[in-house]
Amino acid sequence: MSEDGLRASVEKMRSEGVAEEAIRAFEHYYHQLEAGETGMMPEDSIEPVTDPVEFDELPSDADAEREALQKAIVLRLNGGSSGPSCVGAAAVTSSTYAELKAAPEGVSYHTDDFYTDDCTIINDSSGLPGSPQVVLGPWWEYPNCVATTGTPFLIQVADGRVLKMVVEEYYSNGEQETCNETGKGGTHSGYYTIRWAWLPPA
Repeated sequence: MSEDGLRASVEKMRSEGVAEEAIRAFEHYYHQLEAGETGMMPEDSIEPVTDPVEFDELPSDADAEREALQKAIVLRLNGGSSGPSCVGAAAVTSSTYAELKAAPEGVSYHTDDFYTDDCTIINDSSGLPGSPQVVLGPWWEYPNCVATTGTPFLIQVADGRVLKMVVEEYYSNGEQETCNETGKGGTHSGYYTIRWAWLPPA
């Protein structure tokens, strides 16, 4: 390894259009190898954790937990502020998912629209800063855990077809039912169960 070798490698990467960030990372690790680093972690250099802190022993901060959850459970449409297509949706409060056999007449589909003309974010009703107002927001509520509301949505894709959709679970292992009924969260979060089906043309 030498400066000539490094220089030749960098020149070749630049000629092939490799990003500067990747080249700088290569230079960094090249110099580490020159200095004798191996990238290996010998067994005798590590020790096992003998007394790990249990999850239940960690301090609880309900506001921080809610803010973190809010950023993890936003479902966006591929349209409006959220994407380049023309996908819109409408929440249906007058029917259950099973009862929806066709899109009601006169339904209005909305795209995600959470920026003002001067690019200020429009927050949702959670009260958390930086939490965008999205059309699919009503799928959940927060009684100290992420409870599913059962609210069905009609989603219209770019070619005009319409499907119905409902978020059934955010927790797995039966924990969603516990959350919905008692407000007690589970440990198996982020396992979405979403039911959907195309609806017949109007």
